[in-house]
Amino acid sequence: MVAKVSAKAGAGSSCLTGGDVQGYYAFRLPFLQRVGISPYQCVMLDVMGDSMQPLIMNGDTILVDKSQTTPQDGKIFLVGLGEELLVKRLQRTPRGWLLVSQNTEYAPIPVEDCDLESFRIHGRVRWFGRVV
Repeated sequence: MVAKVSAKAGAGSSCLTGGDVQGYYAFRLPFLQRVGISPYQCVMLDVMGDSMQPLIMNGDTILVDKSQTTPQDGKIFLVGLGEELLVKRLQRTPRGWLLVSQNTEYAPIPVEDCDLESFRIHGRVRWFGRVV
């Protein structure tokens, strides 16, 4: 069972933080193990905003593996930057990282120099789902 918390990750520049558990969702242990997801270090939360569309939509639920906190080029992570909680694809640069949106209407956010001090990796986004 994976906890879903009340926090909302911004797919843009918004966020609502809160650790209250809204419920628990069942994932098959063999599935999690097969795809390399730590079953005991996961959390689920909803996404707000459209910067990751069309891949991840406003209102989708994401599964974050909190054991994967080492940034990886090209992978999608739940990150903190200052006070914001964001879902972004990471792109390595010579001076740091770019936080890249799937939606091309949003410019990449550079994270370098002093920004690196407030940059946190909360975990890698490993699954998402939506109600249609």
